Amino acid sequence: MPTATRPPPIRVSENDYDQLSTLLEGLHAPSAGAALLIQELDRATIVSPTYRGAPFVQLDSVVEYEDLESGQKRRLRVVLPQHARIEDDSISVLSPAGAALIGLTTGQVMHWEVADGRTQTFKVLAVANEVQSR
Repeated sequence: MPTATRPPPIRVSENDYDQLSTLLEGLHAPSAGAALLIQELDRATIVSPTYRGAPFVQLDSVVEYEDLESGQKRRLRVVLPQHARIEDDSISVLSPAGAALIGLTTGQVMHWEVADGRTQTFKVLAVANEVQSR
């Protein structure tokens, strides 16, 4: 794997950007996942509610992805921390995996460093967004 892998371009909806920024401002001691989410929001293209391009991972999106190191495939919903329940296959956007998935579209690959120095790599296989009035 190359030592410097450029992250893929990502999109974040205006509503998600506002919610996530408020969430991050309220943290007393950011975790590794929160630090990654801050980096992702800083580089994201913010899109309006009328955006009609390719679906991308947003809050409440169901995303199917493959861990390219293990070959394991999973299907999870990316949610706010208070809604995360592993038994419901939902993951917090403040977890490293949740933060890494936000904004990605089908086919994109994201690499990030985990706490022990290893690199985690996910490939998005599918994204489903619910129509919401948040």
